[in-house]
Amino acid sequence: MAFPSHRGWIGVVSGLIVWAVWFVLVYGLTGVGCDAGWQQRDVPGGNLLSGLMLLATLAALALMSWSAWRGFRGWHHGNDLTVAGAEKKERLRFMGLVMGVLSVLAAVGTVMIAIPILMLDPCAT
Repeated sequence: MAFPSHRGWIGVVSGLIVWAVWFVLVYGLTGVGCDAGWQQRDVPGGNLLSGLMLLATLAALALMSWSAWRGFRGWHHGNDLTVAGAEKKERLRFMGLVMGVLSVLAAVGTVMIAIPILMLDPCAT
């Protein structure tokens, strides 16, 4: 299955979908990892739980960046589309722009939520 493009609504909100999955994953990892004691296992650069959450964050940011790139590319190359009708071309260009902007906003939100992963103990009470 191919990654959704800006031509459909799932593709337009794909950055937000990646953000939502990442958000649930990180908070799920926090709950499971704190119960299992992963925060006490040292790995290079920190503890195991923070490392796993950081890896999830980097993977999510990579997917959001790809989604933003596809959206902005669809917006920029919208005039090259081989669809009939100027209105449809403009709609597809607009959907590409929205896909790119939403993906960038999702990435910014991810970074803002992920900053404490690097700075704080994930299981501090």
